[in-house]
Amino acid sequence: MLYLEGNGITKIEGLSTLANMRTLYLQENLIKRMEGLDGMPLISNLNLSDNCIATVEGLSKLTRLQNLQLKRNNIGINGLSDLVGLLECPSTAVVCEMVPWGDRAYCEGRSATRMPCR
Repeated sequence: MLYLEGNGITKIEGLSTLANMRTLYLQENLIKRMEGLDGMPLISNLNLSDNCIATVEGLSKLTRLQNLQLKRNNIGINGLSDLVGLLECPSTAVVCEMVPWGDRAYCEGRSATRMPCR
């Protein structure tokens, strides 16, 4: 478990050596892109709430992801394509309720935990 919230982080980097990481808290930063996570395939809980993310991406290698929190980001309606694969897995709880905001949307939601995909 690693807590990095509220540190002014703008880019997810330098975490590839943490291959056994299961829980990562990166909320309340300035992250714009969901990159640099593919070196942590065991991540099951990822909190990226309260950042500057516009597109949900880079999740295809996170096969054990159970809880993804994306509350209060600037995710556009067209920025949701990577969620399709996650939603096909009924055990992934994407904590993100899209709230319309003009031609954009922001995530607001509640937590949920489910069993991992097989």
